[in-house]
Amino acid sequence: MLSAAPVPLFAADPGRIGQLLGSLLSNAVKFTGTGGQVEVGTGVADGQAVVTVADTGMGIPAAELDRIFERFYRTAAATRLVTPGTGLGLAIATAIADAHPGTITVATTEGQGSTFTVRLPLRPVVAEPADPAGQAATAGP
Repeated sequence: MLSAAPVPLFAADPGRIGQLLGSLLSNAVKFTGTGGQVEVGTGVADGQAVVTVADTGMGIPAAELDRIFERFYRTAAATRLVTPGTGLGLAIATAIADAHPGTITVATTEGQGSTFTVRLPLRPVVAEPADPAGQAATAGP
């Protein structure tokens, strides 16, 4: 399900933001059982673009929350259920958010699901510089 409010154009690396969202979506689908639901939302709050990925999956135990953004960390449930993964997705997503510079947080209830929230500053897009003839500069041969 998608719940999208308009977000103005802002400076970001689209490839890396796609990787971040891909990781969150992959985890949401992976850890949500048959009949569950994944919802993606977009919006603006406090001068930031906000993206949420919420699921009705297994949630994350409170005792493991401090570690889920660490490289190679996998929850006990992921290990027990032999869920595919390397434990790098959330660490990479965090690094991408930090580089923009933004944040990624999680709210979760074990057995009921998780909501990951990404906040990225709405930095203005810098226009391509014009050449002396007044035309936009382009790359190429």
